[in-house]
Amino acid sequence: MERWRARYAAETAEREALIHEIEVGSREVNRKHESKSEAKITRKFYADKDARVTARRARNARVRLDVLERERVRRPPEPLRFAGFGAAAPRERGVPHGQGLAPRGSSSPGDGRAGGAVAELDPTRSADARGEASPSALIRADRIALAGRLRPTSFELPTGGRLMLTGPNGSGKSTLLAILAHRLDPDRGELEIASHARVGYLPQEVEFEHADRSAERVYRDAVGVDTADALPLHETGLLARRDVVRPVGALSVGQRRRLALAALVADPPDVLLLDEPTNHLSLTLVEELETALREFTASPAASTGLVIATHDRWLRSRWEGEVLDLAGE
Repeated sequence: MERWRARYAAETAEREALIHEIEVGSREVNRKHESKSEAKITRKFYADKDARVTARRARNARVRLDVLERERVRRPPEPLRFAGFGAAAPRERGVPHGQGLAPRGSSSPGDGRAGGAVAELDPTRSADARGEASPSALIRADRIALAGRLRPTSFELPTGGRLMLTGPNGSGKSTLLAILAHRLDPDRGELEIASHARVGYLPQEVEFEHADRSAERVYRDAVGVDTADALPLHETGLLARRDVVRPVGALSVGQRRRLALAALVADPPDVLLLDEPTNHLSLTLVEELETALREFTASPAASTGLVIATHDRWLRSRWEGEVLDLAGE
């Protein structure tokens, strides 16, 4: 990606120089040869010489510009950034009721999921908290558990907090994230989430309520018209331009996850719950996601928090934040 951006920048600079040569520079060449003699024949000699040089340089610049326009690389996507905090009040942002992306966790309807069915996803909805955490905490969990899936677990996520969940497969990482996102109900313990906190959840599998709608339409429904116009889906770098018009039901698993991640990037919440966010991402996007997540919690004024579960060795080795091991004793 860096080489792509460097080449695009170099070609853009060359294009501007060629245009200047054609429009301005060619008229300014060879003035140093302007004759100081009053002889008409001498003045004509230098005028003809200037005309030949001017024509040759303009012609060469036009040829090079034509080649460059045909062969130049397309504009690279902007780096991932979670930006937009404070742009609107929570009730003015996110997906209207009954629209948007629908996350599917590791559970099935009727097995403890809140509502007993797949619910619509506003990727930046306000949390329907069972209680309200203290002003200094976004989330507080006290021995929450789910039989057979999550042992009693306690933690607190302060403002600006970063928490990585670790443990082997089956230790409850995805279950805990689903509980925090209110996709599952714990059968014991207490969970408090600050009432002002907008919670965004990226599960390992994402499905859609309206599979026949295009990815672009689903994205626009999720983030709103203004945000979608300011940051079109294809410019997030997460979904190719050719795929934004495809029905979401025809997208691959990875494309559906990247679409859900794009909605979170475009209209970020206060709390991010990410389950294996680097799956189906290129190495370049993984590196940019790492930077974006670091910046996400960097500003105390943003009142943000992050809970993440990942097996990505690169991300885990460079993690800066708290770690909660769910493996048990």
